[in-house]
Amino acid sequence: MLKIALTCDDAPWSASLGGNAFREGVMDGIRQQLLRCGVGRCVAFVNSEVAMGQEPQLERWLEAGFELGNHTHDHRTASESRPEHFLDSVERCDRMLQSLGAFDDGRTRWFRFPKLDRGPDAQTRRLLKRGCEDLGYRIAHASTDFFDHHFEARYVSALEVGDEVLATHIARRYRRVATESLSATRIAMRAVHGVEFISVPYFHFGAVSLRTTGAIFDQLTKTDVAWCDLEEAMGHPVFTAFDANFDVGGVVPRPAHMSLPVRVGRRVGRLSHQLGWFRQARLGPRFPYL
Repeated sequence: MLKIALTCDDAPWSASLGGNAFREGVMDGIRQQLLRCGVGRCVAFVNSEVAMGQEPQLERWLEAGFELGNHTHDHRTASESRPEHFLDSVERCDRMLQSLGAFDDGRTRWFRFPKLDRGPDAQTRRLLKRGCEDLGYRIAHASTDFFDHHFEARYVSALEVGDEVLATHIARRYRRVATESLSATRIAMRAVHGVEFISVPYFHFGAVSLRTTGAIFDQLTKTDVAWCDLEEAMGHPVFTAFDANFDVGGVVPRPAHMSLPVRVGRRVGRLSHQLGWFRQARLGPRFPYL
């Protein structure tokens, strides 16, 4: 049975979303769908710059039994910010979360780096991790990208021109990509680490996620999946080892560590995306997880 600790970034909505018509109610809608699907555990990582004025949505998320984590104030990556500016952004988001009571009742203070970018070099990564820990945070890593960010702009564009048929096709492709990405990561875990550990997928608070969340997690709950909390996932030896290793880029293995057929498949997937094969330019990539 696959254990999943679910996370979602860019609360209460992704800055890449279009006008307010596509933003309002995104977080509330995803919360309701997760509860309907029986997913009782999820950490939402907040960008406080976007969340200002939207505190009621964050409060309703907490009231439902979910958790909130820190995703910085301005969502600038660690590699494009000076360390002092980056940590200031962490502190600004921290102040909002504390005002909401996000860490009351012993809740873990989770932090996730924007775009999972821990910094440009080992020295900076150590410095930023220590700075976050000094604020009381634990780093929340991830193992599986659902790749909704490849579909969001296309989906919103289809909605803006009223093309519901195109929007439906884009959403359907994204649903398939998300579930196949989870399966691909599961295979990579076994191949590289020799063990299947807890998967920590992440998606974003966006329009395409709002459209598809219910269907994706309905499908997963019908398979061999058990939902667990992030605390259990981050306690797994694979994640603790990664957390202490500042020389590697991610938990998910790089192509150089994979077999030749897998590397060839990844290359074909990237080329198909770049060249627009399989109607990808219109609907989004078929194989971003490769």
